[in-house]
Amino acid sequence: MKNGDGPNTYTGIVILFGPAVDDYCSPESFERQFDEGVNAGTPAHGELNG
Repeated sequence: MKNGDGPNTYTGIVILFGPAVDDYCSPESFERQFDEGVNAGTPAHGELNG
């Protein structure tokens, strides 16, 4: 979803279910570690459409 605070800011939402929940909650989950870093204030950068 595009945010209203700048021309290139978006919010992404992921819905986990089934075994993906256990994978996400595991101590070695890179996705969870990334999310924790972003939630702590580290900016995330991504590429949209190439």
